[in-house]
Amino acid sequence: MQKGRRAARNQNRRRASWLPLQIVFSLPMGLWRMWSDRCRWSSLVKIAVSLAAIAALCVAVALMVSSSGAPASGVILVDSKPRTDVLGPEAPDDLPEVEPYNPLPTTYSSVMQSSPPPVYVYYNIGGVNYHTIDCRFFIHGKSHKVTLDDALNAGLTRCKTCDAPSEGMS
Repeated sequence: MQKGRRAARNQNRRRASWLPLQIVFSLPMGLWRMWSDRCRWSSLVKIAVSLAAIAALCVAVALMVSSSGAPASGVILVDSKPRTDVLGPEAPDDLPEVEPYNPLPTTYSSVMQSSPPPVYVYYNIGGVNYHTIDCRFFIHGKSHKVTLDDALNAGLTRCKTCDAPSEGMS
């Protein structure tokens, strides 16, 4: 009987010696084991250890958030207006005025009016002619729609039945 009590006491001591390490390396499991009925620590010690662990966790989270320059979401807010900083010496007064390069046209209507809309024709797989949509050789669901330029580049010829557009119209 004496050996059984001694073995149980030694086992409890071994468990208690692992408890501080478990609190440090596995906080939730360590706190759970500390507050279980098997741990013989006083309630004041348990409360102090729990508060210290929670405070250390809060400090670690606060340090991680404050150490990163960007917000936690990774989104960096910028101004809606473009801002430029010009660095360097002042420009001389006799320097000619230069118009900045703008790749976009000032009016889109001039771009749209400069080129005619594409002319679409239809062809059938294996065929040598291209057709209009009103042609009797146009097969709904089977004929493929292409631009007139693409049809001519592919070597297709104009259908004489439907009077499809010719090269001069593209």
